[in-house]
Amino acid sequence: MVLAYIVLIPLFFVLVWVFFRFSPRAARPGDVVLYNAATVLVAIICSGGYTTWLYAAMSKGSDSGWWPVIAFLASLVISTGVLWISALLRNFVIFGNRSA
Repeated sequence: MVLAYIVLIPLFFVLVWVFFRFSPRAARPGDVVLYNAATVLVAIICSGGYTTWLYAAMSKGSDSGWWPVIAFLASLVISTGVLWISALLRNFVIFGNRSA
């Protein structure tokens, strides 16, 4: 579990930096900012939804003390996945070069 945190926390921060740093330049800035804000909101909603579900599933069991640890680990994975997929869609599909 510690190894997962050692890998996922820096990966998350690097991906957040890459996500905002390498936004497409050819698109209108307002559209890109709106897309980025929507992506962050989707990542927060997905992570929060999974955390809520995990709390409801684990809070009454014998491993009730572990739900925050597992929820944080899962939130890192979910947020990283949402940002990565969204960055690929943003740069290559939605705001990709359409002159070809």
